Amino acid sequence: MSHNKQLSLILGKTLFAAAWADGRIQPQEIDCLKDIIFHLPGIDDAAWAELEKYMGSPIDDDERAELLSELHDMVDSDADRDFITQATNRVFMADGVITTEEQRAIREVSYILRKETDKVDLDGLSDAIRESLKRRDHAIRKSLRPDEITKLGQGDRLQLLIILEERFAEQDIDLEISQQEKQRLILFGALLARVANADEEVAPSEIEVIEKAVASRWNLSKNEASFLTQIAFSEEAQGVDLLRLAREFYEVTTQKERMDALGVLIDVSRADEVIRHIESVTIHEIAEQLKLSQSDISDAMVDALTREKQQ
Repeated sequence: MSHNKQLSLILGKTLFAAAWADGRIQPQEIDCLKDIIFHLPGIDDAAWAELEKYMGSPIDDDERAELLSELHDMVDSDADRDFITQATNRVFMADGVITTEEQRAIREVSYILRKETDKVDLDGLSDAIRESLKRRDHAIRKSLRPDEITKLGQGDRLQLLIILEERFAEQDIDLEISQQEKQRLILFGALLARVANADEEVAPSEIEVIEKAVASRWNLSKNEASFLTQIAFSEEAQGVDLLRLAREFYEVTTQKERMDALGVLIDVSRADEVIRHIESVTIHEIAEQLKLSQSDISDAMVDALTREKQQ
């Protein structure tokens, strides 16, 4: 594991420990915490699996102190300190907003790592994390319908997949397949909806392209491709929180499947032979949320053009 990846991993554990500073954390806060820690740079499938496992149990005072000490000891250069500072900033900027409290926490982390203060604790970081979790929870609830919110208690876990599955079932968009495969298709369909509706115009050619692309790239049956396409063009798929949607899709797919999904997004955007600016922006935004690089996007674009020429 690279040094930067190790730094991200220990920082992720430290951020989780900061969230436990008052000795409790609600079920829905765990998911919100995952949403923001997920954006640490350099975290691949293996590192994320380790972090998820770590986030499954409480953190006591002694372990919090050990984590902060370990992070402090691992940072031995200006490059390391800059990396940690930028990584912390990226986590708090995951939803595009950063508060004064969060900026203060980032500075505090920087001071600690530069040994410019003798106060080595997680108080400021804990307060900032709590603020970020509240904002995340609000964003998720804002994306739900009023009747969906009333089903939830304040401490209930917001299980996006279950909510989406119920939405589509109400509109008779359903399919008799394994639960695991249905969940993957639901999440992918909701991601596709962001591209298919990016320009607020739905061309008949886009429907045909989606069915053909997902059937080919994901090796789906006709019924499965139709199910996914219905989701992509349904009103129920609109307005779903992207941070949660992308993270949950990432967790149930492989790197190859995510690259194939990116290819489908590009195919759909090219259905009318022109990729509009808003579609390009949306694709890049989704790719970034799925931890795909600019190089991955370029490779997927070349592959899409090659496939088109071969048809």
